[in-house]
Amino acid sequence: MSPSSNKPKGVIPTPLSVRWREFRLSTMPGVVVLVTLAAAGYLWKGFMVPATVVGRVETIQANVVSTKPGALTQLSAFRFQRVNAGETLATIITTDPRLTEANLAVIKAEVELLRAGITPMDNLQRNAINYEQLRLDLMEQKVDLAGTRIKLQLAEAEYNRMESLFSDKLVSQSDYDNAKASRDEYRTQVQEQSQLVADIEESIKRIGETHPVTPDTQSQLRAALAVQERKIALVEAESQPLVLTAPIDGLVSLIHRRNGENIAAGEPIVTISASHTDHIVGYLRQPLPIEPKTNMTVRVRSRGPDRAIGHGRIVSVGAHLQPINDALLPPTRPDVESLGLPFLVSLPQGLAVHPGELVDLTILR
Repeated sequence: MSPSSNKPKGVIPTPLSVRWREFRLSTMPGVVVLVTLAAAGYLWKGFMVPATVVGRVETIQANVVSTKPGALTQLSAFRFQRVNAGETLATIITTDPRLTEANLAVIKAEVELLRAGITPMDNLQRNAINYEQLRLDLMEQKVDLAGTRIKLQLAEAEYNRMESLFSDKLVSQSDYDNAKASRDEYRTQVQEQSQLVADIEESIKRIGETHPVTPDTQSQLRAALAVQERKIALVEAESQPLVLTAPIDGLVSLIHRRNGENIAAGEPIVTISASHTDHIVGYLRQPLPIEPKTNMTVRVRSRGPDRAIGHGRIVSVGAHLQPINDALLPPTRPDVESLGLPFLVSLPQGLAVHPGELVDLTILR
């Protein structure tokens, strides 16, 4: 054979189906594995990254309580109402009206005893007698005014209760009208008696300016009247209702008592929750994967639809292990207590979370 007969006559083309089959058998598995790993890594990083610990946005709450026992009146708060610190929420009648009336009756009897002790004197002392008589009249009117004010407080409390019940159609129109009429009657009496007290005080002042009473005149009687004035001031101070105000800005989350109920000292009446907080509380379970320290950076991931992320810092670390709230733990045996080391994290700026919301925390080394 000649040498020219051994030369290749041309490259035989490989069919496309054969190339595709070779690609599927040799290259495609590797590409699928790489794409799967990339997708898994993206999903794991974006949605499935296990946090070092589950934390809870700190909830700040304050209870409105009464320092004295009494009857709750004029409760103006309702659930989820926004209130400001110092805003009046309710009043408490802390004094038994029967005890107040008894104290006022004793004071009035002592004033009458002082009146009976004034004996006729000569013309030189007649001005002093008139002066002391007016002071006795003033004392009696003040006692009556204090008693009427106590009755007005009770009438207003009853009217507020009837008004609430009448709006819910739980009492009749006549009961509501009677409560309103009683309140208006005592209001009128308080106004009239207050005016009478003011007139007597003006008369006493005028007599004292035109005919001064010497210090030696009826000094014992004046001292006794001064004692009665102090007693009346004490009764009026004790009978004043206790005004309860909001201690913080926030929302009314719970109302524990209603108008007309008797409450004990220290018993919560309204619970107010702050609408904003600055910290997150987390717990590291044993064995501690890391020893938390102040100023360490913490990645905070919300559990909202967008899985927002922010970065805060550890503000402080607890001194000992504490029981962990069940909401921060995975399902475990209910009879086993879990302990953890608490730490406080600053809330990242711009991270939209609600107080009490659960978040995922990762301590960055």
